[in-house]
Amino acid sequence: MPTRVVDYLVQAVSDMGVRHIFGVDGANIEDLYDAAYDASDRITAVVAKHEFAAATMADGYARTTAGLGVVCATSGGGAMNLVAGLAESHASRIPVLALVGQAPTDLEGKGAFQDSSGRAGTFDAAELFDTISLYCARVETPASLPAHLSRAVAAARAGGPAVLLLPKDIQQAELVAGRFVAPRPVHGRDDAGIERLLEGLRAARAVGKVVIIAGAQVARDDARDQLRDLAAVLDAGVGVAPDAKDVYDCTEHGFLGVAGSMGHTELADALRGSALCLLVGTRMPVTARAGLEAVLGASTASVGGEPPYVSAVHATSTDLATTLRELTSELKSGAGRGIPVVRAGRRIHYRCRPRTDRACGIAISSKHSTAHCIPIPMSSPTRAIPAHRWCITSAHRATAASSSPSAWAAWATLSAPPSAPVSPAGTATTVASGAPWSWPATAPSTCTAWRFTPRSSTGCR
Repeated sequence: MPTRVVDYLVQAVSDMGVRHIFGVDGANIEDLYDAAYDASDRITAVVAKHEFAAATMADGYARTTAGLGVVCATSGGGAMNLVAGLAESHASRIPVLALVGQAPTDLEGKGAFQDSSGRAGTFDAAELFDTISLYCARVETPASLPAHLSRAVAAARAGGPAVLLLPKDIQQAELVAGRFVAPRPVHGRDDAGIERLLEGLRAARAVGKVVIIAGAQVARDDARDQLRDLAAVLDAGVGVAPDAKDVYDCTEHGFLGVAGSMGHTELADALRGSALCLLVGTRMPVTARAGLEAVLGASTASVGGEPPYVSAVHATSTDLATTLRELTSELKSGAGRGIPVVRAGRRIHYRCRPRTDRACGIAISSKHSTAHCIPIPMSSPTRAIPAHRWCITSAHRATAASSSPSAWAAWATLSAPPSAPVSPAGTATTVASGAPWSWPATAPSTCTAWRFTPRSSTGCR
């Protein structure tokens, strides 16, 4: 059954879950408002005082609903007024669909009211919007609308504005087409990078505090709940980028405040004592990283749609809700479990975080490791201990526990280490093939912990 193009558009955005559209009425967009009025039981057309305001309303709608923002404007000056708002959506990767009216096709270049076709000396709306949108197309025929709309929605959902230019006569024309089916989101994911990130989170959780800085992609991907769950399983402190103040409730456990030039000192203090800083859905622009550059160093990891501006080990994910959920699940299920290692054709299980003397003795094969006696400054134990490879001697476990109980809670007390000579502090000894682990009866005063460095592929990953 034929339907007007404008009715098709309103039905399509309504079917995608959009409940409000924003704009300013005008001669070359009034038909769309007419269609929205007819569908007022499903969608509300909000009339703004200025198109810039309408564009920012659509931007805000997309940010708060994790859906698609829709803005409507007429041609000429109305279209020009959208530029600043859409440019912000482009810079912030916000999905906004702009429906922009144009003069009737038979009057283009012939003195039409608010002509922006680029003909006969008029400005070209397509060129104007092309630089601030991920997709911009002029709908030349009613039959071409479904394809253009599908491409525009797909582009906007990838993170940014999309623009459809709609001549008035095309809006009024009839279209025979089935119900619009929005394209399925296409998500990018770096599986290897996410696996490395998981390993890093496990390691950091074992030796110290994880601090998360969350950004606006958490809101765009509707991943607030998943962020909270990840923070809980890591017992992490959480700060937020200036443009993401709504992604983590300030009353939640572990909230550290806002990052950046007008941020909170608690976040910087927490980063200085952390084992790992995890950036979630933020690129850390200057406004977010100001004052933190000195503490955002080698121990920074990132997950999100784009790599951050700071140095970090990055894992790509354009679907943070799913990725954070999977990380949380793996961290829950993997707590305290052995990591399988293949050696010489057989599978061996050992624990990277031993909880008993015996477990420490079998944690790393004596045939394939080197023991180092490493002095660790008690003033900053979590920064001094690399992940995975430590067994703490009983003589120094008590000292460490008294100065920083939380940092050492995961490590075993070695109550009765066997007595045997081990090389002095600062040197290394290769344990002979087949020999048992050897410990000094009394740890040297300069030695705080023994570090076991795996040889070949036999150690903790």
